[in-house]
Amino acid sequence: MMTQTLLTQEQLAHLQQQADEFSKTFANAQYEMGEAQKFINALCMVYGVNWLHSVDFERRVKKANRRGINRIDGFLPGLLLIEMKSAGEDLDKAFEQALHYVQLLEKESDKPRHILVSDFQNLHLYELNDRFTTELPDKTVKFALADFRANVEALAFMGGYERIIAERNEALTIAAAEKLAALHDAFLSEGYSGKDLQTMLVRLLFCLFADDTELFDETNVFENFIKNSPADGADLGYRLQDLFEWLNTNDTERKQTAKPLWEEHHGFRKSLPYINGKLFAEKTQRFIFNAQMRSALIDCCELDWGEISPDIFGTLFQNIMESADNQKDKKSGKKSQHRRDFGAHYTSERNIRRAIEPLFLNDLKAEFEQVQNDAKKLTAFITKLQTLQILDPACGCGNFLIVAYREMRLLEMQALKALDLQSGQQMSSYCDVHQFHGFEIDSAACEIATVAMWLTDH
Repeated sequence: MMTQTLLTQEQLAHLQQQADEFSKTFANAQYEMGEAQKFINALCMVYGVNWLHSVDFERRVKKANRRGINRIDGFLPGLLLIEMKSAGEDLDKAFEQALHYVQLLEKESDKPRHILVSDFQNLHLYELNDRFTTELPDKTVKFALADFRANVEALAFMGGYERIIAERNEALTIAAAEKLAALHDAFLSEGYSGKDLQTMLVRLLFCLFADDTELFDETNVFENFIKNSPADGADLGYRLQDLFEWLNTNDTERKQTAKPLWEEHHGFRKSLPYINGKLFAEKTQRFIFNAQMRSALIDCCELDWGEISPDIFGTLFQNIMESADNQKDKKSGKKSQHRRDFGAHYTSERNIRRAIEPLFLNDLKAEFEQVQNDAKKLTAFITKLQTLQILDPACGCGNFLIVAYREMRLLEMQALKALDLQSGQQMSSYCDVHQFHGFEIDSAACEIATVAMWLTDH
């Protein structure tokens, strides 16, 4: 198993060479029964995986009715399930079959994060939702065997590169925080501070997320809105004020508005839904932008916010506080105690999971494993999940609550699917943000936590 934390150009070139050889070897392979294991063995070898010790061939899985068994073609516990078919068979149906096998696995730790289905000439790789493998696929990569070289990185996790993905995501989060801090400093240098500055940053951050997570009806609508403004930024503050007012206008009021200035000058009002939650309700100071402020905002727009960890809001707030402290330091020459006084501390998602798992999540998962084959007990368990109340007495920017809420929802969905499999009974998902509560002395952090939870819910 590889342990590198970075995929170097040399390592990538080696994988590409191995992929080329693999494609040539199986160019004419067609039959599941005769060639499936050879295919899986060779695929493992591309990534330096010892298939003899790593792959469980023909893994037995009990059928839902407990009266028979299914067999998994190739299985790497906790990582990858491989389902092979003969050439020309329906791979979409093969995926449905493989996903059913995942749902039938009894040990939670065995459930893989990926499913690969193949008819030898085509490979479809499904990345299941993080830590919840019975969800619908989150990311899918489909390619022909002949194109394996170009897609070799998609299966790099087989060779121990799982850490790379996490570290790249972490690096992306850090980059986002740095760009937001630069935007904050650009505002600060022009005299904007306090509550108005914090509100502006939170609103812009929401728009950045919404632009890349399909909350807006058009792709990159906010980014294009910013980039289409004059280079000197002279009217960007007025445009943003129009935008915030429109996002705070409900559908009824919008219908009563006849040819508003917004429609005439910006042209995409239908792409922007009404945003409740009072995020845009408060009247604030209009910002007068310059070229530097506009450029810093465009830098933020060019990131893919759909790939950012949910705890970015906490990172943002930390950077705001640190930037403010640095400004104070320049004036006084003394280190500010603001962060220390408020106990502000950015906690990574990894560390949050370490906290919530022994607190309640592990017990809930263990309980689910005990009841997943009993429809009556499953129903009671789901009801329990939907009535639990979670409190963080010093929630800061809500990082703990965000991750806890997401994990609770994932577990609930897993239980709902198990109930459907057992009895055909369907229950609605009721776990929502109103089960999660926090106390926080800092009003700005509280605002960020509220918006973060709202985004997580959407």
